[in-house]
Amino acid sequence: MTALRCLAGYILACVAGAAVQVLFVLTPPELLAFDAERLAAAGLWLMLTSVHAMAIAAPFALIGLILCEKWGIRGLGSYAVAGFGFGLALFLPRYLGSDGRLPGPVLQYALAANACSGLAAGLAYWAVAGRHAGASRRPEARAGSAGPTKKPIAKELNA
Repeated sequence: MTALRCLAGYILACVAGAAVQVLFVLTPPELLAFDAERLAAAGLWLMLTSVHAMAIAAPFALIGLILCEKWGIRGLGSYAVAGFGFGLALFLPRYLGSDGRLPGPVLQYALAANACSGLAAGLAYWAVAGRHAGASRRPEARAGSAGPTKKPIAKELNA
């Protein structure tokens, strides 16, 4: 079950990151105009960007996923910072390859798009899978476990 949860989180994270990238290209007024051609282009870009993100992020996400599951890292901030950092890391080759040919505002816009995309991906992964990281390793998660159990907060307050 852990593998399916992680796979679903990874796919949703890639789609969320891709959606942010597309929203940096198409403005909300353009999308709200309900122009069929623009909406079709947005859907195509979303699909292509998602697949591209899945291909690039796979090895790094696998390493991070294994570590988070092993150590039971469940904090929202951890996934937000990791996603943000990954977005910045993806921007680095674009910046180094520009050789000063791109104007500063273009690079800043691309940096903002990548950083926001990575942040959205990290938050999306946490929402689906990250907040349950390491759940199969906790003693109280196993049925019939003799490990320590916690009382619900409401019972502790009433006791």
